[in-house]
Amino acid sequence: MRVIVLRQRNAMSPKQYSPADTFITDFCDTDSHWGPFLFVRPARSERLSVDRCVMLATLFGVPLGLLGGIAHRLMAATLGRPTLPLVVFPVIVTLFYFLVCEIVLAPPWNRRSACLTNRS
Repeated sequence: MRVIVLRQRNAMSPKQYSPADTFITDFCDTDSHWGPFLFVRPARSERLSVDRCVMLATLFGVPLGLLGGIAHRLMAATLGRPTLPLVVFPVIVTLFYFLVCEIVLAPPWNRRSACLTNRS
């Protein structure tokens, strides 16, 4: 019972909305930062779910990873070095974007959505 109480005290509540959270959510609220993927952005009061993070990571990671993989192949061919399979870069970049979304973007977005939902 005591452990549960300590966890509840240390857990971040929606009321503990920090300046860093404001910076991140303001950055995410700008339409131009989403580029052609603006349709994926949730409403302010909607949570940024794991499914949406996977979709965002895939939409951003696969094309950029393919460009990186092609650039790697061209440089390796120019230098006469062995290459990695083309699928390696898209997988790595997609995983990186997913982790960034889950660790950096989703928590502040979800805290704000919880605050907005509680006010309604």
